[in-house]
Amino acid sequence: MEFYREEDEPSAGPLESLIRRIPGFSGYNDESDRQASDALSRREMAGQLERAKRAIERLSREFLDGGRIDEITMCDRMRGRLDLMLAKLRSAPVASGDVWGGSSARATLFEDVLDNDLLLLEQATSLANDTEHATTDSWTSLRGTWETRLTELGQKLDYRMTLIRGEEPA
Repeated sequence: MEFYREEDEPSAGPLESLIRRIPGFSGYNDESDRQASDALSRREMAGQLERAKRAIERLSREFLDGGRIDEITMCDRMRGRLDLMLAKLRSAPVASGDVWGGSSARATLFEDVLDNDLLLLEQATSLANDTEHATTDSWTSLRGTWETRLTELGQKLDYRMTLIRGEEPA
C-alpha cells in the first residue's frame, strides 16, 4: 500500500496534507485522476437525468394514448430542459489543477465543487426516482414541483460550471 508523505511535496496545503494521511488514498495529485473523477461525477449525474428523461417520455406516451394531448406540451418542455442540462454536463470543461490542487487558496473551491456535485447527484437521483414512479394521474399535482426542481438543478449545474471554470460565483 502506497502512502503519500508530506515531505514528498512540501508545498501541499493543509487539506492536501490531511488527505494524504488517509491510508490508501492517492488523492488528486495526478491530472488524469482529477479528470477521471470529474468525468465519473458528470457521467453519474447525466445517467440520473437520462432516467428522468426516459420516465417523462413514458408519461408522454401514456398521455398520448389516453388522449391528453395538452399534457404532452409540458412533457416536451421538461424533456427539453433535461436535454439542455445533459448537453451542459457532457460538454463541460474538465476540472483542472486549479480546482483540485492542494493549495490552501483553492481548498474552499475544492469543497464547494464536491458539495455542489453531491447535491446535484442527490437531486438528480431524487427527480429520476420520483419521475419513474409517477403516473398520469399524479402528474397534474406534481408537475409544478418538477418544474421547480428542474430550475434548481439547472442553477446548481450552472454554479458547478462557474466553479470548474475558476470564476467567482455571482
